[in-house]
Amino acid sequence: MIIENKFESFRWIRVYYPDNDDFESLMSDYKTDEDTLSDILDPDE
Repeated sequence: MIIENKFESFRWIRVYYPDNDDFESLMSDYKTDEDTLSDILDPDE
């Protein structure tokens, strides 16, 4: 689940229990690259 809060000068994006659709949305809607998403999933990062 992706929840977006918009403020005057920035957006705060929260991601809870992401599934494949959420990752696709993060890559397409928010221009997040695949390497960044894999880093998020890595507990050692």
